[in-house]
Amino acid sequence: MELIVISPETIIQDEANVICMLLEAGVQRYHIRKPNTLPEHIFTLMDKIPSDYHHLISLHYYTQLLESFPEIGLHISGNLNTHDRNKVLERASVKSASCHTFKECVDLDNKIDYSFLSPVYSSISKDGYCPKYTQSEFQTFLSQPRKSKIIALGGVEASNKSIVKAMGFDGIAIMGYLWKNSSLNLKVLESRCKSLLV
Repeated sequence: MELIVISPETIIQDEANVICMLLEAGVQRYHIRKPNTLPEHIFTLMDKIPSDYHHLISLHYYTQLLESFPEIGLHISGNLNTHDRNKVLERASVKSASCHTFKECVDLDNKIDYSFLSPVYSSISKDGYCPKYTQSEFQTFLSQPRKSKIIALGGVEASNKSIVKAMGFDGIAIMGYLWKNSSLNLKVLESRCKSLLV
């Protein structure tokens, strides 16, 4: 199963090195999702990351940075209208989106490389954000043929990764499990990632 990491919402100390360490530890993709950060700060962060890693990074929100970093992927959210969404997707090498219903996944199938379907479990990073589907409903939906991968997001951790795999997800994305109570300790971050890769 693929492992994708979603960044903390704010810039963290030495983030470029943290990103490189996580990718070297086995994380397949890193999503930079910082909704309240200025584009120039994201540019500075990307500029510090060696270009060899750019093809493993996706950006949320800052589509204009694709001109400076053409190898990055782009992640779209529900607030883009269809015309803008299609325009953005044409330019990206790797395309992904956030989905919260099965219908959203079906609508985007074959238009993107993968979607995050959330929440699968109660979210670790967002209080009160609970799943709308049962494990059996996830399993039934995920057993149907599809072209785009579907990645589990929300409440996924080492203790439930085997259940997530059995449901039929193509991978997992983590945010709260990785960053919460980590004190940004590199050994803790690496250990948490490796617990999901085993």
